[in-house]
Amino acid sequence: MVERAIERAIERQTEFTVELEIMTAQQRRRWIEVRGEPDVQAGRVARVVGTARDITRQKSRLERLRLLDAAVEHAHDMVIVTEAQPIDEPGPRIVYVNEAFEKQTGYTRGEAIGRTLRMLQGEDTDREALGRIRAALERAEPAREEVLNYRKDGTPYWIDLSIVPVTTGDGAPTHYL
Repeated sequence: MVERAIERAIERQTEFTVELEIMTAQQRRRWIEVRGEPDVQAGRVARVVGTARDITRQKSRLERLRLLDAAVEHAHDMVIVTEAQPIDEPGPRIVYVNEAFEKQTGYTRGEAIGRTLRMLQGEDTDREALGRIRAALERAEPAREEVLNYRKDGTPYWIDLSIVPVTTGDGAPTHYL
């Protein structure tokens, strides 16, 4: 694989990047990224200069993200991610919803992204419960409430909300789940 990439790079006089899974002498799997480019002198390739680096950690993180994405996307419970601010009107905007959200609410992902969860509230949504949620958000604390929400077609449904902040290293919330 690397040999073919080097041959093509020499032939085309272009850079190349190849990722390889290897087995170490200790029988551990590692991922290596090999990058290189031909050193052209007087119109001819004199040599190929390159580097190799261990990208096992990055590959592991990407695999973990892929698995988490699949788990969240196909969960039977709604998963919603909002920005942390503003808490005041218009409220934290939705940045992600999963398939369960679409099925439960009748809103498509495209209709929900950029709007606020206030679109699910209606005349019988408990304002005291919303006040407790708001107070928890202002303190960047988790909140759990049972509230009456409304589907896109106006049909009411009860939901047990569990909201948790996603924070930076200093504890400042960036998003809510």
